[in-house]
Amino acid sequence: MITLIILRGAVFCFSILYFHTGDSDSNIIKGNTANDNEVDGIFLDLNSNENDVLFNSAFDNGMFDIEHQAANNFKGNKCDMSDPAGICN
Repeated sequence: MITLIILRGAVFCFSILYFHTGDSDSNIIKGNTANDNEVDGIFLDLNSNENDVLFNSAFDNGMFDIEHQAANNFKGNKCDMSDPAGICN
């Protein structure tokens, strides 16, 4: 089963929730803003693979601005802290 979710231009700020994908594959996450969240701004779990995370902005989040635990693709994301390191531009 292929799941395709396209998120564009969403703004997630000052929330106790963060943008989180769970068991989601082959999605496009593009042009979003995720700032000032208590945990991560954008988080893709171990079961979320082959997602394209493109040109998002994530700053001042509690743990990481962008975190992923599986095989995902990143390009042009603006952030300060990522896990693993090297996702932020």
